[in-house]
Amino acid sequence: MDDKTRMPLQPLTSIDSLRSGDVLLLRGRSELSALIAWTCNDIYSHAAIVTDDGGLMESVTRGIVRGEVHEKVAATDRYYLVDAFRPVSPEEVPLAREDRDRVIAHGESLLGLPYATNELAVVGVIVALRNRVFEDLPTWLRGVLRVAFDMLLSDDAQQMVCSEYVYRCFAECDAEPVGRLAPRIVVAPPPDTSQPWDVDVPKLIEEIRALLGPRKALANAVFPPEGALQVGEARGGLDAASLEASARAVRERLGAPEPVPEGLLAVGDAVLPVRVVNPKGVSPGDLSRSPSHQPLGRLMQAEDWSGA
Repeated sequence: MDDKTRMPLQPLTSIDSLRSGDVLLLRGRSELSALIAWTCNDIYSHAAIVTDDGGLMESVTRGIVRGEVHEKVAATDRYYLVDAFRPVSPEEVPLAREDRDRVIAHGESLLGLPYATNELAVVGVIVALRNRVFEDLPTWLRGVLRVAFDMLLSDDAQQMVCSEYVYRCFAECDAEPVGRLAPRIVVAPPPDTSQPWDVDVPKLIEEIRALLGPRKALANAVFPPEGALQVGEARGGLDAASLEASARAVRERLGAPEPVPEGLLAVGDAVLPVRVVNPKGVSPGDLSRSPSHQPLGRLMQAEDWSGA
């Protein structure tokens, strides 16, 4: 999505207007955040859910944890945007307190679980579950996906990306009938690979190496370990067939052997039936496009943000 075609949210001047169950969508400053936003065909790279008294819950690198909304709003060194959305019923009525309590209770039941995740995992999971066409991707991006898939397949820790966690808070709470509060997910077109890539590729690769830490050999197996990286420079298992085989293995590892059915993907703006929504494939962009989430306002926008 072109950031400049999106209607900007109105400023939300105080976090006091938030209430439990509201959804926060954020755009990080990293190159990996930019890549997540591209894979989502949207502007967001992270998601969290608001609790009472200015708190929040989110899935991050160290697991599912509590945090504070004001800390996100103040973190202009880490984020460009913090936007708030209010969950509503199919009749577009804000959720009742008892339903919001159900959502928060389920989110709290997942706190502390060691679902280690990171931004590279988000990229790998979304791409694997969305059946992206690898032939159209530039060499450097194929290399990034190779590293992401290899990391997911070599990692013993369970993965629950940020947007999956938020989706599960609603979809798996004890509301009756089961799934009544699940956010409706709208089919989105794949990213436009013909658009210019607004990514600093060498910086992106360095972020990946730093994120991998002791496992940076996964990146070195694909990208040159030293020296300036050229945009087209990468090596090792980057053909479309190899990447699709790895994506299939990731889906099997995540318990999602098939991506969204092609017939549904072909229907623009169609709302997916809850039964075919795989929570692991829900992205921050899906949460922003959902008719179950009404824009509430923008809590923070960094001065150097150039999008909408």
